[in-house]
Amino acid sequence: MDREEAAAAAGSVDLRPAGRVIALVAVVLGLMIAATIFVPDPTRFGGPLQDANVVSGATMTTVRKAGDGVVTIGVFVPWNTSGRTAVLEEIAPLGVEGNVEMVKASLLPAGVAAIEPTRGFPVNVPSIVKVEDAPIQPGSGELDTAQIAVSLQGDGSVLAFLLRYRVDGAIHHAILMSGVTVCKGGCEDRSVVADRQAAFAQSVVGFVDAPAR
Repeated sequence: MDREEAAAAAGSVDLRPAGRVIALVAVVLGLMIAATIFVPDPTRFGGPLQDANVVSGATMTTVRKAGDGVVTIGVFVPWNTSGRTAVLEEIAPLGVEGNVEMVKASLLPAGVAAIEPTRGFPVNVPSIVKVEDAPIQPGSGELDTAQIAVSLQGDGSVLAFLLRYRVDGAIHHAILMSGVTVCKGGCEDRSVVADRQAAFAQSVVGFVDAPAR
């Protein structure tokens, strides 16, 4: 290979894989910085509402919409293992891409069937309450899993949600790996969003202290 051929070959190297890796690293670093805003001591995520399956339990839902209205998804909260009431304080999206933002969050009563991603806020069940100061009673199994109806507006993706809560005055933070992409028209490639979510899950799993279930 002469000098000109070598130069041409070097110029044709596909840098897209390396670019994707660099982008994922930047996303993870950004998410960890964002998490510290909500968690004063971000060395541990956990408590009785934390699921240990941060990586394998991650989900990503795509919600397509026709206009600029609100869409609602269900974010699941593992059953309370503490034997004492957990009181919710705040839920916040992590890893936001685009201009999607949360506009409403409500705790649904135990036993309500999983709500389907849909437009608007169609949840019409008794005893629905705002997340702030909502109680989650002790549970004993999967049937006691809680569900938060989260309404979002705008377009983009959310990789996970951070739940702040307290038990007997002690503050805990749980990472809920229920991701969502909200879009109208062309949606971002699902595999690209899934890669970002997987990278984030891998970056925090070592900081998760979840109870046995």
